[in-house]
Amino acid sequence: METPTKTKTIEASYTSTIFFQVPNHWDVKDVMIKWDNVYYKGKLVEGIKSTESNCDYKYPSAIEDADDMDYLFDED
Repeated sequence: METPTKTKTIEASYTSTIFFQVPNHWDVKDVMIKWDNVYYKGKLVEGIKSTESNCDYKYPSAIEDADDMDYLFDED
């Protein structure tokens, strides 16, 4: 059985805001997001959860830590 990876939530600001749930150890300055694809240190990472939004998913204007937003990804 795999040990679950500890996660944190980061915010990518577009014309609207989308939240992505990423591993807790990630440094936000190493994250790139384009077309709803998340890259960490230049490598595409599959399976990243995100909130729904109605935007074009081009490059966000900012990517930063989103403290206390993990509840967005809580499963019922």
